[in-house]
Order: sequence, then structure tokens, then C-alpha cells
Amino acid sequence: MDIRLIVGLGNPDPEYASTYHNVGHRFILFLIGSQELCAPGSASRICGMKLLKTDAYMNESGACVAQAVKKYACPLDALLVVHDDSDIPVGSWKFSFARNAGGHRGVQNVIDHLGTNAFWRLRIGIRPKAAKTIEGAPKKKWVKAEKFVLKAISASDRKTIEAVFAETADEL
Repeated sequence: MDIRLIVGLGNPDPEYASTYHNVGHRFILFLIGSQELCAPGSASRICGMKLLKTDAYMNESGACVAQAVKKYACPLDALLVVHDDSDIPVGSWKFSFARNAGGHRGVQNVIDHLGTNAFWRLRIGIRPKAAKTIEGAPKKKWVKAEKFVLKAISASDRKTIEAVFAETADEL
């Protein structure tokens, strides 16, 4: 991976800042080290890479990503989109390249605007341990992502997610 542009997906409004769905934004803030240095839609630089938090709502973030790719003349194979993944448990993460959106509407919107899925993604697990299944259900029914993605990250999950940030930052 020769990453030049890292874009964190999330929702811009303050009430979403601490939710599971905003781990893409939180990862950018982690890399920068300060919330004040990265307003949505503005780019910062670290280790030769541009860092950007989207300034659109998650499911409409494709235009923002496409504009950044054009503005910074970033080849798509040098783009890393960071987002939550509700199918991966908290504490886990995956780098992937040229994969489908897997039901993630924000990622699908990015793919639609770029016209391809040929870019890197950092998929950060957000499925809380308590949200794996509903106990007592006939076959341990899988809890839908809508039930927890917009909830505030628990204190224990926040520590776990920050450890993921540190680990993945080292990989970059």
C-alpha cells in the first residue's frame, strides 16, 4: 500500500461524534491528535499523507471523497477510506482492496461516485459484544446494525477501538 489520501467517513453533526458509526472520523482525529486541527471537509497532513474527514452525512459521502481524489490528484490505488463495519466485532479490523460495499450505504455511495471499488478500505469493527445476538430468541437472532450504530460508544469499547487505531496507524 502506498497511501496518499486517507478519508474518514462519518456524520458531521456533533451529536454523532461519539457514535460507532463515526469511527472513520475518530480515526482521522486520532492520527492528527486534536479535534481542533481537522474540521469536516478540511485536510491535514501527516507522514506525507493527506487526512480528511467527510463533511457530508455518511450515506452521502461519495461526492466528498470524489472531490478530494480530484483535488489532491490521488490515484485510486493510493486512496484509503476508513469506516465502521457492523459485521466485524469491536477490536477487529481489516484492510481490503476492490471489495463490494457489503451493505454499507456510505461505502456504496463512495463506489457510486468514484465509478469503481478499486481503492483501499480500512474496515473497523463496531459490533459490540452485547449486540451479537438476542439471548432467548429461538435461534439467537442477529441484531441489526441500525440498533446500535448511532449509539454512543461505550467506555470499554472506546478503549478497544482506540487500541485498533494505534495498531492500524502502525500498519500505515
